[in-house]
Amino acid sequence: MKEDLFNLLALQEIDDAIQGLQHSIESLPEVIKQKERRVEEKESLLDEKRANLKEVLKLERSKEREIDEIRDRIVKHERQRLEAKTNIEYQTLTHEIEVEKSKILEIEEDLKLVWERMDALEHEIKELEAETANAKNMLEQEKVQLLAKRKEWEDELDKLKDKRKRLLPHIPELLLQRYERIRKNKGGKGVALVKDNVCTACGAEVPPYKIAILKSYREILTCESCGRILIWKED
Repeated sequence: MKEDLFNLLALQEIDDAIQGLQHSIESLPEVIKQKERRVEEKESLLDEKRANLKEVLKLERSKEREIDEIRDRIVKHERQRLEAKTNIEYQTLTHEIEVEKSKILEIEEDLKLVWERMDALEHEIKELEAETANAKNMLEQEKVQLLAKRKEWEDELDKLKDKRKRLLPHIPELLLQRYERIRKNKGGKGVALVKDNVCTACGAEVPPYKIAILKSYREILTCESCGRILIWKED
């Protein structure tokens, strides 16, 4: 009985390793997708910054055209002022010229803000371009590493499955069926070690009389709380 239980414990350890490898292999595509999403987020932010810069450049051109139009009006007013017939007409044109010049000053102040924003965006874009290029390179390297790791996991999984297959004939059929039934209902865990008189799977205390039976390996016992097969193993 002792040998059967220890073989069952070995089977549980193999099944734990198989379950862990299968989880790693199955979750690998999502891991890669998460890494790809982080790169896509950087690319999206970079596109947003480039679009912002494009709008700022359009605003700059609009302000500069506005200044050119005002200067054209000033030239026209100055020409008209030279041809003024009366003092009132001269003063009116002079006032209009001053108003137009003040408009230019206001637009030039606006342009300073536009240029500051432009410089900031160009700096952010340059940094983001470098970060995005680096992130893409890192992603490709990580993909290669992860795919190589997947091959290692798959090879190890094949070895564990073969080891499991060779171990099965050494476990009584009824005990194996019981283990598989419990494992199916308990998240892959059909066996639990007893340590310090406690079931290590659920933490329930194991009664002293059961401890004595477990130490003798006379019969198979299950945890009164979680229902898993209990095994006593000396430290």
